[in-house]
Amino acid sequence: MKVFSRTIMGNSFCLVKILNALKKYAPPNVVFVDNYQDADLVLLHINGRHDHFQRFIDVCKKPYVAIQYCIRGTRKKKTTQWRSIWDNAEMVWSYYELDKYIKEEGGDWSIPNFYHSPLGADEDIFTNRGNEEKQFIIMSSGWSPKQAIGAESFNEILEATVLTNKKMFHLGRTICNNDRVIIGRGITDEALASRYRSCCYVSGLRRTEGFEMPAVEGLFCGARPIMYDQPHYRQWHDKWGIFIPEDNNVTQNLVKIFQQEYIPISNEEREEAVEMFNWRKIIIEFWRKLI
Repeated sequence: MKVFSRTIMGNSFCLVKILNALKKYAPPNVVFVDNYQDADLVLLHINGRHDHFQRFIDVCKKPYVAIQYCIRGTRKKKTTQWRSIWDNAEMVWSYYELDKYIKEEGGDWSIPNFYHSPLGADEDIFTNRGNEEKQFIIMSSGWSPKQAIGAESFNEILEATVLTNKKMFHLGRTICNNDRVIIGRGITDEALASRYRSCCYVSGLRRTEGFEMPAVEGLFCGARPIMYDQPHYRQWHDKWGIFIPEDNNVTQNLVKIFQQEYIPISNEEREEAVEMFNWRKIIIEFWRKLI
């Protein structure tokens, strides 16, 4: 089977890792190609942009899988607006409970072949083996300055860091000049794992919706995730995360957390997390369910 991946996510480091995992754990008969015209199957990495993907489906005329990364944060927030794409897909994969969303909106239909699964991390790279000092209170991330400051709550994280006289690490572009923030971009996963081990917490504070792969990678490395108290975060991270309201008191709530004693991730907690978020398990099941 020849497979083509369609995305318009630009330089998303998370997308690169998803694609690498899909390729690494693909069955021997799956080959990825560079042109959809040569493909037997197309993987659509959907980060909104409904009309763009619908046009591509119409032109492509190939069987496809819809990997749904967002919906409530898109211009077309209703499940009915996505029904055509989902109904005609060979499979739909999402970390959101899309069938539950459908019922909440009063729908009496369901997605024909739905794979409800989290994203993952490489347990052999993102390890808790290391003697790094916890020099950072938290790691934040965000490739786009606009997204980091807005949706990913960077300003609130920085304010709490400054108010508690701590330091933080930001993975992504330089978005501020503050000696409390160390910026890193273009680093290897091995170097990133070391940074995670240097942090007490890792931010999963994306507003409206999200999954936040750094929360998983950081958890594997001993950084406890902080996330908004929303069902789409709770369903995957409830055992390990610290949850705060998604309101106007984010800075104050982070200050309280930063002032408390940090509780390390135990080996038992990490083992449970690896069982949940292991790329190998997630992707093997993806291909098994599809093929």
